[in-house]
Amino acid sequence: MLYHPLQKAEMKYFIFLLLCFKSGASFSQNLGTQRVNHVKNSIVKISIDGNPVGTGFIISDKGQVLTCFHVIVSALSKNSQNQIFEQHTIEAEFISGEKVQIHLDSATDIEHSFFYDYCLLKPVSKPVFKYEYLKLGNFKNINEGDAVFTIGYPLGIQQPFISKGTLSTKFVDSTQLSAPNTKIKREAAWIDLTLNKGNSGGPIIKIGSTTEQDQVIGIATFILNPLNQKADSLLNQIYQYKNSGIEMHNTIGGVDFQLASELVTLNAVYFSVGISGCISIEHFKKKFKF
Repeated sequence: MLYHPLQKAEMKYFIFLLLCFKSGASFSQNLGTQRVNHVKNSIVKISIDGNPVGTGFIISDKGQVLTCFHVIVSALSKNSQNQIFEQHTIEAEFISGEKVQIHLDSATDIEHSFFYDYCLLKPVSKPVFKYEYLKLGNFKNINEGDAVFTIGYPLGIQQPFISKGTLSTKFVDSTQLSAPNTKIKREAAWIDLTLNKGNSGGPIIKIGSTTEQDQVIGIATFILNPLNQKADSLLNQIYQYKNSGIEMHNTIGGVDFQLASELVTLNAVYFSVGISGCISIEHFKKKFKF
């Protein structure tokens, strides 16, 4: 095909703009080493009795760790006076591999923490690791379409995992309490960002122009999984049978159907479609005056 000289010039200009656009888009997707290292030095893997259960992040120079309440709830129990106590050991592991024991902050309001799914913990002793901490921002300052990212420990992996995406939809979630006609309202958001079990409790960070302008606007709390509710129910039935001592081992053609059912159900529970959610950081900030 032949082009008029003017058309050729226009074509070259168009190709130049296209290359610039692609170059700029690629650059915008790069979080940068400084930003990533800062967050890696600020997050911890949370374990209960040595078993990884989620992610947390440091929010002060005192080493205080913020995570989701549902991440650590299995470590808690009630005594005869209906008081909450830690029945199991909660640990925070830094990227360096150092582990420190952490406890519920004395100012914790269990009911408020439960409903808004946050939990503040403090280290028993000061870590040797030179940790950093993240700046808490304002949920109202992030808009639908803004870029966000998180770093956490999905599925209990040893290495911190980076996920980047878009805050898609802000909304208010109404949750019915046990008291009649009583509801609480939680500010939350859907995020086009991949989270899995183990990411819970990690920071959802609005990307600023510089690392210093990055702000935590939410806590990674839930994932969209259309199979989760039914799978959880089936898994509970399987565990009830196992705990009751009832034998379910039916082997046909060398296949253990109890084990197969358990594996398929676990796969459904852990399945992620890449749509995740966070609870606003404001619920924690207002309660603890951060």
